[in-house]
Amino acid sequence: MKKFKNIVTIILLILTFILTVNGNNIKFAWLTDTHIGAEGSIQDLSLTVEDVNLLSNIDFVIVSGDISEMDIDNNLDTAKVILDRLNVKYHIIPGNHDTKWSSSGCTKFKKIWGKDKFNFEYQGFRFIGLHQGPVMRMAPGFFSPEDLRWLKSELKDLKNKSQPIIFITHYPIDESVSNYLEFLNIVKEYNVQFILHGHGHANKKFDFSGIPGVMSRSTLSKGEKYGGYSIVEINSDSTKFYNKIVNSDNPQKWHSLPIGNKYYDKTIQIPKLDFPITSNSNFYKKWSYNSKYLVAAPVKVDGDMVIFGNSSGDVTSISLTDGKLIWKFHTKAGIYSTPDIYRNSVIVSSADSFVYCLNVNDGKLIWEYKTDAPIVTSPVVFKNTIFIGGSDNKFRAINLNDGKLKWEFTGISGFIESTPLIYKDKIIFGAWGETIYALNISDGKLVWKWSGGRKGELYSPAACNPVGAYNKVFIVAPDRFATAINVDNGETVWRTNSFTGRESIGLSEKSRMIYIKTMRDTLVAVSTISNDLKVKWKSGLNYGYDIDPSYAVEKNGKIYFTTQEGYIYSVSSETGKLIWEQKISVGLLNTPVVTDLGDIILSGFDGKITCLTIPTN
Repeated sequence: MKKFKNIVTIILLILTFILTVNGNNIKFAWLTDTHIGAEGSIQDLSLTVEDVNLLSNIDFVIVSGDISEMDIDNNLDTAKVILDRLNVKYHIIPGNHDTKWSSSGCTKFKKIWGKDKFNFEYQGFRFIGLHQGPVMRMAPGFFSPEDLRWLKSELKDLKNKSQPIIFITHYPIDESVSNYLEFLNIVKEYNVQFILHGHGHANKKFDFSGIPGVMSRSTLSKGEKYGGYSIVEINSDSTKFYNKIVNSDNPQKWHSLPIGNKYYDKTIQIPKLDFPITSNSNFYKKWSYNSKYLVAAPVKVDGDMVIFGNSSGDVTSISLTDGKLIWKFHTKAGIYSTPDIYRNSVIVSSADSFVYCLNVNDGKLIWEYKTDAPIVTSPVVFKNTIFIGGSDNKFRAINLNDGKLKWEFTGISGFIESTPLIYKDKIIFGAWGETIYALNISDGKLVWKWSGGRKGELYSPAACNPVGAYNKVFIVAPDRFATAINVDNGETVWRTNSFTGRESIGLSEKSRMIYIKTMRDTLVAVSTISNDLKVKWKSGLNYGYDIDPSYAVEKNGKIYFTTQEGYIYSVSSETGKLIWEQKISVGLLNTPVVTDLGDIILSGFDGKITCLTIPTN
């Protein structure tokens, strides 16, 4: 009897599906990876839009991310002006270039398009699009906690649970997204036809644990006369994919997929989201606090308080003792910076363009300072003065007591993301305009500026927090070079690309070493004392490929660093040998904060703040 009921249920589902989609053909254009800001991209997208408008019976357009090369200047505005010329409605999500390199702190995309996700129904099919970041930090893709909650809610509200669904993402849903299994575990219960995505700039077939995936080419011409895009045709039994070259008459079919009821329950692993302590050391997890929103910067510890910001715009204070909430303060946009604390004041910057001064005890507002653009860099307080850069191409010194401007430097190319360094009466910082700046700390006058010589904004020494020791400033940048710069005159002391470091550089406890976390398995200790490049040790630690910009910190002879895959490592500062490793999360962890009380405080993309004790052996 039970077997008979199951057969009847399946037949009813099939009949429902046929009645839902039969005779309802769909034809849409699919654009992706337009990269406005890259050479030739404006013309390529303009010609693509003109070409789409010449086609007959196009129902709508999907645009699946990397709209801009970087979210700077007017790149997104330009893309919107061009896309708004389409004769049909379009549905759009951002990609990693729009969320990682974002001078607006990911606010502009939502401002000009209203949202960064979509969910609509057309001819019986459900189309759901959402992005995977990474948000403001170099890392693999990652579904933020808030976006996964949105997805669950949208799916739960479906009136027809067997409705055919097509997902649109930017990344392929595989290991290139750290928590891809969590996404697949949510959607596997539904009638997913396939997942459309960009990112790879090529027409390609995928299989995501049984769910078909399809990647589309970029609209960029890439040296050819014309660019192109995809045309997708859906009927009652199949979906056909065509490569359409701009100004060509005959789109070339390159792929097809069947349409029908899909079941994936037995093909996808359930992701493991809780990681017990597995190290041989005697440390343990003291507590964990879930902020429920992505956290993209390290916490700040002051006494018994752990203070941090998250992508919802909350500034939160929790107890170092037990992780319990003390207070919250809400800003109007995401926070991608670490607060600073000076005496009884908490200084925090927000992508809502404000600098806030809060009472450290209760989180009440003392004053606020409005800048001309979102802020994605951390403030630094020194001798009653707040030093902070912004996305308005300005660097400011603000009086801590009353929030009044003391001085302002305006000669900056590119937005500022790195935390500034105070060293030798100078304030030193990088920007996304290929340049490091050194200003006089007293009046903001330019002392020197430095550039590595490799052209291209994406190679800028901008997301690396510079460190200073022995009259030198040390940086690593996306050009894979590590550099020592004379702090007095900005001249290069030494420069090397032998370590393949990217943006991760930490200073030893006694300032005699810098620790460079490379992109491939290796931590390197380099002397800060010598004016020649001198490597103390190179330690292969088998952490794999890693682009997490978090940096190594040293405490009591031990170095601690984190990775994009949610691991924390501890190694000997004397030898570089591994002491222990522990997985905490499935995604990026920010720079660990090691306290004098013997605790390690970790934060990450999963929105959780975790407190571990340090091993005593």
